[in-house]
Amino acid sequence: MPRLRGRAKNIGTRRTQNAQLVHDRRLNRSIEEHSTDNANLREQVACSRANENSEQRVQRLHANALRQREARQRATNAHRDHHHQQVQHNRALSRALFIVSRSNMFLK
Repeated sequence: MPRLRGRAKNIGTRRTQNAQLVHDRRLNRSIEEHSTDNANLREQVACSRANENSEQRVQRLHANALRQREARQRATNAHRDHHHQQVQHNRALSRALFIVSRSNMFLK
């Protein structure tokens, strides 16, 4: 997979290993196979949702919301960590340059 540019915009967009395998497998399939799979999947989801009661539906929706919230939080934390490392690196570089420039003043 190519390197992501502009990390802040792309955090959380990389596919998991399993998702990448599914994606690669789907690339090599015909339109008919895609439409058949989509129809089968729609039918499976419709049947499972028709058989669940309202409490199960609420639990499923709550679990989905929680999973999405956690994913957003992980992405935000990763972005903060990356930004913090950049700031620390830039501060260290600034200090080093300042020390070098001051030592060059005394050598003259």
